[in-house]
Amino acid sequence: MTQEMEKAETAWLSKAAVAALTAMRTAMVQDLELRSRLAGAGEQEIAGVLEDRFWDLYPEDEVRAAAMEAAREAVAMRADPGTYLIDSQSGKALFKLTEDMVYVPPDSFDEAGNPRRQLPMLHPRLTSGLAMTVQERTKTAELERSVPSGMEESVAHVRDPWRIVDHARARIEASGIAFHGNAYLSSAEPAFPDEATVTVGKENSDGMFQSVSFKFHRSVAYGAVLASKVAALGAKRVCFTSVEKKRGSKQTWYEVTFRYGKE
Repeated sequence: MTQEMEKAETAWLSKAAVAALTAMRTAMVQDLELRSRLAGAGEQEIAGVLEDRFWDLYPEDEVRAAAMEAAREAVAMRADPGTYLIDSQSGKALFKLTEDMVYVPPDSFDEAGNPRRQLPMLHPRLTSGLAMTVQERTKTAELERSVPSGMEESVAHVRDPWRIVDHARARIEASGIAFHGNAYLSSAEPAFPDEATVTVGKENSDGMFQSVSFKFHRSVAYGAVLASKVAALGAKRVCFTSVEKKRGSKQTWYEVTFRYGKE
């Protein structure tokens, strides 16, 4: 897998959040008034404006998640403008396309000998990595289709890593910790001054596909581990900001980042 594809490993948004993010991107490009309002704005302000605009159109948590991603994306692209490759399934902007990532095949000739100019395309070194990603998603889809009724949570986190946070919620609240979901927070938010990233769900890369036990609800178990790690920090309130799937040469795992306060 290329370096660009390694950078593309990222957290997935829910389908509703992807739809909201797509709508937000479109609005920021086509709505001149909105573009003017957001010009020069920081992440927190952009996220707030987008939340207000799309609040009644999508579920609340999905609007928050999409607004956070759109705000981060807008500020990053403002600093490094260009054309970015968008993953239609995860909803994320994967990476900026550079000249060496675009390949123009040699002109071909039709039956009459007339030259036909070829259109630019992604370089094969990138498409091979993308093909590997599609292959893994195909395996994931096949795995999901094989799940017996009532045992969906055994693999739910594979498609939507935020299910780990969902299952952690009850245990977190039972510990007396205030759960604030995945609302947008700036680093200056006084109620959540500390940030932490913890690891859960480490296993062999193909473990889910080779020896899955549908009776073992991984997303539930990973949520329990996450809740215990939050409690171990002495948190009184917590807000989750990202859940990312990571992959090494032999193992996969999830990194969960959150902000918390002890007072």
